[in-house]
Amino acid sequence: MRKYRLFTILVLIFMSTFCLKTFLFGDQERVNKEDVAEIVNMLRGYDWGDQVYAFNKVTTRSSMNEPLILKKEYDTPEIRDALFLMLKDSCASNRVYSDYEGTFDSELIEVIGNMGEKRAIPYLLEQVSSGGAAIYALAKIGEPAVAHVIEKLKSNSYIGIKTGCVIVLGEMVKEKKTGYVAKSTAREKIKRALIEAFKSAKHPIPNKPPSTKREAEKIKYNERMAANLRTALVRAYGNLGDEEVIPLIKKTVAEDPHFVDSSKDPHSRLKERYIVREEAQKVLEKLKKEGKIKE
Repeated sequence: MRKYRLFTILVLIFMSTFCLKTFLFGDQERVNKEDVAEIVNMLRGYDWGDQVYAFNKVTTRSSMNEPLILKKEYDTPEIRDALFLMLKDSCASNRVYSDYEGTFDSELIEVIGNMGEKRAIPYLLEQVSSGGAAIYALAKIGEPAVAHVIEKLKSNSYIGIKTGCVIVLGEMVKEKKTGYVAKSTAREKIKRALIEAFKSAKHPIPNKPPSTKREAEKIKYNERMAANLRTALVRAYGNLGDEEVIPLIKKTVAEDPHFVDSSKDPHSRLKERYIVREEAQKVLEKLKKEGKIKE
């Protein structure tokens, strides 16, 4: 009898809790479902204020260091489609952004990446040379984006785009909780693409000395861009931590020719700084600490 009474009491407690939860929160789900059409219209509308309001309503960031994500109650196919179409429209327009609009677009890209939206891959690749949000969104999408990023890296001659693609691939193979391409066929493809990219990242040598100031500035610019690509490569090799890429890192430490004149820098003790070599050396030291390089 006592067991029966205890069972009855537990059942009553459970039912009371369920009824209270329904009373307090049950209507919220119904409101959100009715709200979807209005939210979609605001996101797809032409009023900037409405777009921002709707976007802030459907997204959340638990703290400054946490990712911006779509709220669970608003994670519907209709709202996902609306956010994707916003990104598509943004890429299609060539408008000049204010600082606030640029921040908003970065947040939109961040949410798209955290959604794992595969349809966004070609549009994110269009912005990969700008760095920042598009790079980390592609890395977050992870394995579905690998082939697209590698193709962009191989087919594009602009070094800025190549550098962006290398950073994406390097982020994909970096060990982390999400967006990490673990040991797989895709990881091997990434390694092969990064090794191949090393050949096209050579220090540019002009055919003749510059005859004008503009020509000299262009040569310096090309040198910096190529150096940025090699820096991105050695960082990506460090994330890979594979034996096959270690000789390339060591080669960079010993031979990379790019330097900057730091003779006028009061904080530098060196007249010339080989910045790519310095970065490669940091990568080597990191790999040694991790036990991935045998002395």
